[in-house]
Amino acid sequence: MSFEEVFLNFHKKRDFKFAIAYFEKNRGEIKLLVDFITSKKAYPYAEYASWLLVHLTQFDESLVEEFHKDFIDTVLKEESNQTVLRNCVNILVQFDLIEYKEGELIDRLISFVQNGDNKIALQVYSIQMFVKYLFKYPELKEEFTSIVELYREGRSAAYQSAVRTYHKKVKKIK
Repeated sequence: MSFEEVFLNFHKKRDFKFAIAYFEKNRGEIKLLVDFITSKKAYPYAEYASWLLVHLTQFDESLVEEFHKDFIDTVLKEESNQTVLRNCVNILVQFDLIEYKEGELIDRLISFVQNGDNKIALQVYSIQMFVKYLFKYPELKEEFTSIVELYREGRSAAYQSAVRTYHKKVKKIK
């Protein structure tokens, strides 16, 4: 099967096992998925490519780690596609932190939490990224904590749960 056939098959059947096995054998074609997330092609290309990349990362991080900076760039540049943003932040949560555009990324994550119009999963993954940064920069604990608390009122149960988990993880940080 060709890349296009595998991708369209994934779109129709959502057969993760088949798609992951294909990309595990054809690692060079993972770049095509990464290219889809930044393309302006009509639905479903960016959305399904980013979703599949999440599952590839969960299966074997080494399959996609060379694209770490591409995911950061996508998070920084993408304006409107909440699905792609959510999936890219989810991928970043699974990676170790790198110093590439750190300040810009932290600011962007903060903006995701502050904007109540963002999908809840994007906000939750952004909070999970805060935790990772706090272990590196404990001096940001007060700022991040005040941000997640300030925007807590009136948010969904998923957001409330993310904040409780955040507090459990960061109470160890001095």
